[in-house]
Amino acid sequence: MRVVIVGALEARGATGHKVSTLQDIEHGRRMEIEEIMGFAVRKAAQVGLQLPTVETCYRMVAGLDRALRAKA
Repeated sequence: MRVVIVGALEARGATGHKVSTLQDIEHGRRMEIEEIMGFAVRKAAQVGLQLPTVETCYRMVAGLDRALRAKA
């Protein structure tokens, strides 16, 4: 519950703020998905960990990134 309260307080002070991924999309730039999620997926594989949720999200967002750039 504390996280929700802190998040709400932070959100009030961040009106107009956009996360960098949204800014990338709006400006037609490549999302930094490889540097963020791709790194985690590859590193986990190297040490024998499975991150199925992260890997699924990574593949979906990477596909979206490719599709958006193909339209540009």
